[in-house]
Amino acid sequence: MSTRPDTCGNRCPTSLHVARRLGITTVTCLAPVFIQNKLLFRLRVIGCIFLYRRGTGTIVWEDRRWRVLGTQRVAARLVLIGPEEVAQWIGEADRWERARRRYADLVSRWPGLSGKLSRHFDLLADYGDVDYRRLVDLVAWLEENPRSGMYPRQLPVAGLDSKWVEGRTTIVAEMVDAIRGNSPDGGDFYRRCGLQVPPKLIRLRILDCDLRDRVGDWWISRHH
Repeated sequence: MSTRPDTCGNRCPTSLHVARRLGITTVTCLAPVFIQNKLLFRLRVIGCIFLYRRGTGTIVWEDRRWRVLGTQRVAARLVLIGPEEVAQWIGEADRWERARRRYADLVSRWPGLSGKLSRHFDLLADYGDVDYRRLVDLVAWLEENPRSGMYPRQLPVAGLDSKWVEGRTTIVAEMVDAIRGNSPDGGDFYRRCGLQVPPKLIRLRILDCDLRDRVGDWWISRHH
């Protein structure tokens, strides 16, 4: 990947403005800044300043010739090799490393996931350790018990409850399908994972005080 500071157009800020935004109070310019006919000549040093802050990548220098300034050696582009350098350059090194480590862990255990997980970078990068471990434990249990017929709340996975599962049905079903080598058909999550569909609960409250005193608060559940 490369970024060309000399092709940013007129919207490109001056090195001083960029430095102030980045919190740099003292900047040693990589090339002189000139004023000609009350116009500030903007030498494109954005890539250089970011390089100064991030400490990675390679600056490629080239000679450029201007009618007024003559020949000047300027930073033409910043070259970044590999996703690690890109992630460090944009301040996402920690997220990239976490996602990379988790991806490698999951694919080494379930090679069938290699073509699926790349679409879930945010999940790999941002899931807390507890949620990530719970997800792995759930998928592992479903793999070993493809037709359990159990309700989600009954599964022997630490910290698991119906609400947690309901918020992650898509990723769980995708992972299970990929591990089993099934083609995702967009079908019912519970059928794909071999689980029992939870009953829909209807809660009824008795408002009549006399009747409520005789029967108490109660609720019933039934299948729709």
